[in-house]
Amino acid sequence: MPQIIEKVKLKDKSFDLKILIVYIAIVLVFVFAHYIYFFLSGVGGWFGAWIRKLTMYLHETRAIGAVLLGLGIVHALYLTKKPNKL
Repeated sequence: MPQIIEKVKLKDKSFDLKILIVYIAIVLVFVFAHYIYFFLSGVGGWFGAWIRKLTMYLHETRAIGAVLLGLGIVHALYLTKKPNKL
């Protein structure tokens, strides 16, 4: 029985880690949007213009990415139910 509990605990922690990784990936998109803009600047047409506008907007609002990272950390800590880490 304790082994089953250990496995469940490990699953919960890996789930929380996955959530945190998703939040970090979102933040990285915000932070590196300027470079994504330059990488995709050769794309032409309306799609290229749309991508350039979107990436420049994300780059200008990268503070939102920092807030999302903070929310991700709090969310992951809340799901592990260890409030003493806050």
